[in-house]
Formats: sequence, structure tokens, C-alpha cells
Amino acid sequence: MTWWGNTLGAGSFDPKRKSRFVIEFGNKGRLLAISSCGKPTVNIEAKEYRMINHHYSFPGIPKWDPITFTFVDGGYFSYSDDRMTSSVFWEMLVKSGYTPPNIEVEGVGSDGLYRPTYSPSKNLMSATSFTGDVIRIHQITPEGIVNNRVQSSEVWELYNPIITKMSWGELSYADDGLVEYTMDVKYDWAIMYNSNGTVDTVPTTNNG
Repeated sequence: MTWWGNTLGAGSFDPKRKSRFVIEFGNKGRLLAISSCGKPTVNIEAKEYRMINHHYSFPGIPKWDPITFTFVDGGYFSYSDDRMTSSVFWEMLVKSGYTPPNIEVEGVGSDGLYRPTYSPSKNLMSATSFTGDVIRIHQITPEGIVNNRVQSSEVWELYNPIITKMSWGELSYADDGLVEYTMDVKYDWAIMYNSNGTVDTVPTTNNG
């Protein structure tokens, strides 16, 4: 029996579980295709100073590590987007400002996504690729859904995200598993809340 069962009594304590989470990319809504993600990690560099015959350590500027999001493909990326993950990845790349060399810069591509620039920009990534400047990681409570709303026990908000790496997975005749897509995201800073954060609740559908 676990320590919380012995100490606190059965049913009195329920630890947070890895499988209870919901991810939001800006205004894209609750993601359905995501299968796993990391949580924020902050590094504080120690600075060392010498005074006479002693060394003293002081904290430096915090730096947040990138997070990797892993997706699968099945036809629905989120409640508000019924496309495949592969298509959404490509759109996010193009909307960030990337233009393939064989596309005419003066015109607009037939799908309306191509932009007159060759290089991604931070502004386009935050505002257009993610349709918002915040990524939210919700860890949900044991109750899960109450009154058609997801209840969060812990929320991380990642501000000004940019994409640093995208992968459309691997293929193999020797493996019948799911194709996994990965996206590495760097962000400027993160804030943690012990509830639903800056939003009251997260709708379980796009219409809430």
C-alpha cells in the first residue's frame, strides 16, 4: 500500500497523474492529437565571487528550457480544427513567415497561407502560428469534467512561444506503431497557477 493510503486513509489523497492533462495552443482550443509533453524547467545559473580567501555563490538570471510536444495523426488536431496534424504543422510553419524558395514571393499561394517573406518572425509565430501568445498546460483534477468544463489542479502558462524544431516523424515497414510528430517550443517565461489560471474553466468543446 502506498504511503498516502497508510497515513491519510484510503480516498483522502489522490496524487496528480501524468495522463490527466489538457493542452491549449493560443486560441486553437483544446488539442486532441497531442499524446505527451514536457513540463517547464527553469535553470538558474550560479555566479561565484571571491572575497579575500572565500568564494560566495549568488543566483543569476533564470532561463527556461524548451518543451517538446508529441502528437499523433488521426484527422482531428483540436476541437476547433478537424484537419490532420501533418497539415496543421505545415500551416504553422508557413504562417510563421517561412516561404519555400520555389514559391513566388510577389504572389500568394493557392491555399492563401504563403507570406511575402523567407524567414520566420517571432511576432508571426506567436500571433499567427499559435493564434495567441500563450500556451497553457492544464493538469486536471480527479473529477475531470464538471458541468461540461475541464477542472484544473495546476496550470502552466508559457508566454511568447516560438517553434525551434518540427518533425513529421519516421516511417518503417518493420513497425506498425503510430506515426509521432514532435514540436520543440521555446518561450520567454512561464507562470504557474494552482487552479485554472487566468481563465475560469476550459471548455470541453469549441462552443464551451
